[in-house]
Amino acid sequence: MKYRKFGASDWKASVVGFGVNGLPVKGLEIDEGRSIEMIRRAIDQGINFIDAGDRRYLSRYEQTIRIIDQALQEGYCDKVRVSVGLPVSSISSAKDLNRCLNEDIKRLNRDKIDFYFLAGLDRITWPRVQEMNLLNCLETAMADGRIDKAGFSFHDHFLFLRGIIEGYDLSL
Repeated sequence: MKYRKFGASDWKASVVGFGVNGLPVKGLEIDEGRSIEMIRRAIDQGINFIDAGDRRYLSRYEQTIRIIDQALQEGYCDKVRVSVGLPVSSISSAKDLNRCLNEDIKRLNRDKIDFYFLAGLDRITWPRVQEMNLLNCLETAMADGRIDKAGFSFHDHFLFLRGIIEGYDLSL
């Protein structure tokens, strides 16, 4: 497996990560046994980054998080870093962000989340992020140890991305 330095951190991320949105299903449910086996095999092959997705589809997300927690038992937890997203469209306050973050930490059975990101920033959601003061909320969560790194996913024209980058010091 190849690894690359991750930003300004000392950590080296595998060039291939494992996203859980495509876990195998059995009927309408995720096949837990096969999914745990897949995640562990990926880790055994050197993958050290798991993207847990986000809570847009809450019932599936809850099941996915439970599977990740199970897969990371028996020493696997120390071998990977986990990313979790929070869709900006699903919250209406900094209090909501804190509640969701605390729920995610509890569901993953961890002390903190390695990478927590605001999902779906665009020209409509960015003003809401600013109004709700969510970036300061993320900074507070990093300072108190609930998040290691914060970020965002962006889904719009690059000119709006420039406005976000220029409008806030994103070196969280």
